[in-house]
Amino acid sequence: MEDYIPIENIKSTKINSGYDEEYSGEKVYQIQPVVNRDIAYLIHVGYMDETHDILIKKFKISAKYHCHIISKIYNQKKLVEIENGCVFPLIKFIIGLHDNEIKPLGIISLNFRILEPKKIMNHLTQELQGYYTLKFNFIENNSPKIVDLEIFDEFPGQDTIFRIMTEWAFDENILNILNKMT
Repeated sequence: MEDYIPIENIKSTKINSGYDEEYSGEKVYQIQPVVNRDIAYLIHVGYMDETHDILIKKFKISAKYHCHIISKIYNQKKLVEIENGCVFPLIKFIIGLHDNEIKPLGIISLNFRILEPKKIMNHLTQELQGYYTLKFNFIENNSPKIVDLEIFDEFPGQDTIFRIMTEWAFDENILNILNKMT
């Protein structure tokens, strides 16, 4: 599994001080969607000594599979690496076997796709126009596979997107793909 830290392990050392030079670590960012809109914002969300995604929740899909819900966090280097592709993962449902917390079998990913390539760091706190996609990523016969699940012209809201992603995690077709791999 990718490196991430549980949300309850995030500790604040400063609150609204306004003095960036007092913080250690590198700046970290998130792409934050806007409910019922076709936009998102790149927001500076804090500092980390080492950039990690955030573990939101773990749950069982079945007696065989578990799922980790991850919120994506970016440093400037990673944002610049992926900006030309215009696709920014926001949330991942990482599905694996109960007995192997390290190796993901499949990933359901909510992504924000920016309509036009741009230097992302030049658009901090500005509207980024695009749309949202759900994709299922897995390996079949040693080749990466991507299945398009859904496209959203506007962000349906956090509760709705979590419900939709959870429904996909329990989808019979996805479970069949996972079962073929184990």
